[in-house]
Amino acid sequence: MLVDMLKSTSLLITISAAELMTAGQLIASMTFRAMEVYLVIGVIYFAMCYPLSMASLWLERRLKAGTALSLRRRRLIAAVRLAGAPGGLA
Repeated sequence: MLVDMLKSTSLLITISAAELMTAGQLIASMTFRAMEVYLVIGVIYFAMCYPLSMASLWLERRLKAGTALSLRRRRLIAAVRLAGAPGGLA
């Protein structure tokens, strides 16, 4: 979802994608190497989207598993489980 938001954000389309494509067109028209230019643009776009996609997938898996994100919360949950407190996450 975060990657979709990044792709469909009007700010990204207006600034980043338009800037990349305009710069790519200028460079391609000067060097006559359109394939290499657009390949680099694709790599830059991939470098922006792939880490965000992996980070959001990691976060979704962590939240789905029910594990706490901070070490302090994990210790607190473990202590509650060991104590067998009512309402704990046993």
